[in-house]
Amino acid sequence: MPKKNMICPECGGKFQSEASMDWHGFLHTECPFCQKTSKYPLEQGQKMAYSFMLVFTFITFVVPLYHGAWKYAISALWGLFFVASKLDESYRIEKKQEEAVRKAYMNREREGEEENLVPKGQD
Repeated sequence: MPKKNMICPECGGKFQSEASMDWHGFLHTECPFCQKTSKYPLEQGQKMAYSFMLVFTFITFVVPLYHGAWKYAISALWGLFFVASKLDESYRIEKKQEEAVRKAYMNREREGEEENLVPKGQD
């Protein structure tokens, strides 16, 4: 995977990293500043794919209900819960990251630090 520009949601440090992706599509990487492993939100294309899956799964839930096949509708309900939970998880991670970046920016502004920080051990 190519290196991506990342911002740590814990400390707000900016760095480039080769993030690993889990099977749900979330990126994981370790911050060189605070050494914490963080999970990053889904990218735009992945959110769109999950949104299409949500609509398709909703259709596979409604159509069997309309025809009276409630057993099939129940199995589609599990898919609805899964896809909706992944979109919600991405939204929560995004909000957490935005808050951490805002907080880190305000701390740097107060302390008068430069924008480009050097990771620990690379002074």
